[in-house]
Amino acid sequence: MKFVTVATRENDGLKLLLKSCDHFKIDMEVLGLGQPYFGNGTKIYYLTEYLKHIPKDEIIFFTDAYDSYFVKDISDLEEKFKSFDHPVLFSCEDNYYFRIQAIQNLFLNRYYYYKYPGSESAYPKYRYLNSGGYMGYAAEVLELLKITSISKKMHSDQVNLHRHFVNNPSSIKLDYNHEIFTNYGKFAEPGRFSVENDSLTNELTKSKPYIFHFPGPKHRGMYEFARQFSFLN
Repeated sequence: MKFVTVATRENDGLKLLLKSCDHFKIDMEVLGLGQPYFGNGTKIYYLTEYLKHIPKDEIIFFTDAYDSYFVKDISDLEEKFKSFDHPVLFSCEDNYYFRIQAIQNLFLNRYYYYKYPGSESAYPKYRYLNSGGYMGYAAEVLELLKITSISKKMHSDQVNLHRHFVNNPSSIKLDYNHEIFTNYGKFAEPGRFSVENDSLTNELTKSKPYIFHFPGPKHRGMYEFARQFSFLN
């Protein structure tokens, strides 16, 4: 299994991610350092180029660089991934983020929102794909990123992934119960998660995920929770 992220510059968020990787002995590949970044489509470009040189059956774990960190030992992560019985698994959240980039997207925004597949979660509002964390076999992930036509300078990679998932729901599996990925997203409150003895629990799904993601421009809650883990201090 290979772990990969995209970061064109170093900052405190990346340092926090790498600190968690050191603790759990994860060899994280950082792509794009020192290179230009035009928008979230750029991370797809760097990842796509990377995947072209990876064996087709290699399992790839991707996470955003600046707003996530690992919170659980990964020794059984591959087994957990395979239990989903799907070649591509994405993180899941309760916020529908469809970046309006042009006036015609005003209609598309609502169209895809109402067509979105229902949740399979113990917490039904966990319904929407989040592109800040996913894993899968290299060949299938590469093919998915190609057919979703995410351009290098696109502001949001998630828009095209939403569209693809709605139109092809069997092509992607979502981690509805946050067994691998969890998000402290737009609607989260502190009581949604608990930390005890360096172990994170999502109290809505009673799951113990491997990675904690804080999507959004302010990464709300990221450092507050980091202080609750001894290995991040």
